[in-house]
Amino acid sequence: MLRVGSAGTDLSGRSTAIGGLTTRATMAEGGITSQAQDITDLQSNVTAAQGDISATSGAVGRLSTRVTNAEGIRRRKMSIDYSQIVTAADKAAAEQAARLAGVNAERTRRLAGGTAFAVPGITDPIPLTGRPFDQSVYLSLLVSAQGYKAAGVTDPIQTVRAGDDVIHKLTPDQMIALVSQAMAWVEDVMARSWEMKDRAGAYTAGIPADYADDAHWP
Repeated sequence: MLRVGSAGTDLSGRSTAIGGLTTRATMAEGGITSQAQDITDLQSNVTAAQGDISATSGAVGRLSTRVTNAEGIRRRKMSIDYSQIVTAADKAAAEQAARLAGVNAERTRRLAGGTAFAVPGITDPIPLTGRPFDQSVYLSLLVSAQGYKAAGVTDPIQTVRAGDDVIHKLTPDQMIALVSQAMAWVEDVMARSWEMKDRAGAYTAGIPADYADDAHWP
């Protein structure tokens, strides 16, 4: 009986142990349940993380697009022809070149338009033009007038057609006075244009913006 009791005690102990084991198992199961819950949470977190990963993936995709665009911009920048960049000095030089052409055109215009010259014994100034052909005519008239004068001729035997298409009859002295002024004026116009173009005289700073103004021309 004692042994049985002992056995019962052992059994009881074992039962208790089993109960404890069961309890522990139950607790372990609770732990397993908790772990299962934790795993579920982990899975949820993983799912959420996967969502983040998807978002991150999209962000990476956008980043890739930006990088690709940046590389495209970089390639375009690298293809720029820097020799075509216009500096302030380039602009100033271009402006002077344009003004130089403008001075040439203004000189031609003024010579073609001519001016009027006072002649002794003639009431109104006689207008003459200064085109290349005109200059040749004036030189010829001057030479002949000088010859007539040397021969003692004083009569108005020479004629000149003025810029206003009026024909004037002049003495050798009058012709010399007229064409000499005309030729000197042509030379002055040419010289003034050269001063502006060569930065000489009053134009060391270059051709002025108002180069066509009468103040710059004789």
